[in-house]
Amino acid sequence: MILDIKRMKDTFCHKCRVFGIETVNQKLLFWAEIIHESAGLTQLSENLYYSTNGLLKTFPKYFKNASAARLYAGNPEKTANRVYANRLGNGDEASGDGYLYRGGGLIQVTGKDNYKPLAEYFDSPINKVPDMIRTDVVLAMLASLKWWYDNKVYLLTDIDQVSKRVNGGTIGIEQRKKIYKEHAPLLMDIAGISEDENRIIKLSELLKL
Repeated sequence: MILDIKRMKDTFCHKCRVFGIETVNQKLLFWAEIIHESAGLTQLSENLYYSTNGLLKTFPKYFKNASAARLYAGNPEKTANRVYANRLGNGDEASGDGYLYRGGGLIQVTGKDNYKPLAEYFDSPINKVPDMIRTDVVLAMLASLKWWYDNKVYLLTDIDQVSKRVNGGTIGIEQRKKIYKEHAPLLMDIAGISEDENRIIKLSELLKL
């Protein structure tokens, strides 16, 4: 499903400066990350549907062998409760926090600790926030901007640093870099970058030659 890019863009353009995103590079970095995290602006909820092999490859820390992984394969709720248990502010596997506070919004906010600031920002009970940012693109954008600001990602200027801050590791880093480096015209359009800023980018590219 393609999300409503116009509503996302309008919200971003209206609020980005409030959350420290002002320069061309800051805008490109932000959009490159949310495009990757949202599977090309098609998902607002983390997909945790994995095969046995997928679990072994993606979560080797939690699934040591095929027998263990097989018990969770094809069950997103059970998988989330396993891999997100007892961390990020979540309770144990039986609490259900892992699934409730799985990745949500365009930046895939994950874990109860990361949802708490959003509950305050939206003035909403914390257990209501996950559905809010998984079903409304405006709230999904605001949640992503809020997380970006709270985690001081706006202060970073390099795609590698930004990707590691967002992901916590290097998963998908090559795809993120490709979006950032090879799809600048598309990013500039959806990020609402002005013609003046566009000319600055072109000049910067010329100076690199």
